[in-house]
Amino acid sequence: MNGLADGKGTITRDMLAYTTFTEHDVSEQTLVDVVANITGNLVHLPAGWLAAAAGVEHRRLSGFFEPDAVVAAGDSADIPAAPTSGHYIINEAYAELRAPLMANVRGAELLDVSAAGRVSKYSLLSSELTGKVGARWKPTKDLILRGSFARGFRAPSLGELYGSKSRFDAPVIDPCNDILGKSASADVQARCIAAGVPNSGNYHQLNDQISVITNGNRGLKPERSNSFNVSMAYSPQQLQELPWVDSLDFELAYWDIRIDDPITALDAQRQLDRCVLGGDDKYCEGIVRSSNGAIASWTNELLNIGAINTRGLDLSIAYRSPRKDFGRFRATSQSSFLLAFEERVIGTGGLETVKLQGRVSGAPERVFPRFKSNLAVSWLFKQLELTLTTRYIHSVTENCRGFAALPGTE
Repeated sequence: MNGLADGKGTITRDMLAYTTFTEHDVSEQTLVDVVANITGNLVHLPAGWLAAAAGVEHRRLSGFFEPDAVVAAGDSADIPAAPTSGHYIINEAYAELRAPLMANVRGAELLDVSAAGRVSKYSLLSSELTGKVGARWKPTKDLILRGSFARGFRAPSLGELYGSKSRFDAPVIDPCNDILGKSASADVQARCIAAGVPNSGNYHQLNDQISVITNGNRGLKPERSNSFNVSMAYSPQQLQELPWVDSLDFELAYWDIRIDDPITALDAQRQLDRCVLGGDDKYCEGIVRSSNGAIASWTNELLNIGAINTRGLDLSIAYRSPRKDFGRFRATSQSSFLLAFEERVIGTGGLETVKLQGRVSGAPERVFPRFKSNLAVSWLFKQLELTLTTRYIHSVTENCRGFAALPGTE
């Protein structure tokens, strides 16, 4: 009886085996890839050869997931998982050209242009044409300027198309919590009651973590992007004549990227805010409440959502000292300045812009610091190398309630 009272030693191996199981899931992804390429010089121009490359590629992707039978039946502690499988085929052809315009003349040590194009045909999508144009200019031996514009394309992955249900617990504050005690507006009260909250207003949210189930979507469209890049690389030769400099390189790049129809799941807090406070029925889809008003289930499948615009600057500095009796030193600094990260999402009035630079956002959380930098300093002596690495990430603002109820609210 004493053993039963304190619980120690009362669970036998047979009892444990009866109440638990060893989960055994099986998943597999297969890629078959056949590629043929050809490269060469076409015509000798005054500044050099006109170079070309072309090729074709055939890929077959397939995969499947088979959960444990206990999990599939819903008898485990986690949510049930369903078996899934999928495949698609891709045929592509591409061509590239690089043409030298000037070389080894005053004001143009190098000047060339390049162009590339690719046609992609997916078995589940229409044909897609992407491409890139770029140029390089080297006015002096120690300075080079580069620029490019590209049109990108990304088809949904097998997981995004055919992925089975998965759960995460999102920290969410329900706008329908205590709607009478908070003196919510009449519109908010009406929407909460219509969604299933008792009209007595006595619903109180007991848990600020609500289970959200997300899954793949076979109706997804591909992501498309436009990107613009300019950069400058500078290696001042006059500094290399100093006794303590073997090489010193600077590189500054500006990038501007826009992604249309990015594939993601709606942010849980923003979805609930737009459903209740924003009066947008589209955002209420998938949210089901129980008879007491609490959210009983929440399905949030992957979607193509609006657009993403991001701009920034990258700065790299690399230094290396000459080799001495005591060894040599090397230092590398890489910094990134986030000028903008904006999501354009579908709202009642069309596309609405949410600015994320300098913030923590979403569930699971994503962080968008305005500035971050890495510095690595190394000492090299014979076969020995010692490196000190430091990292700095600028502070960000966290809104514990998630997104503001209306876009643009700071």
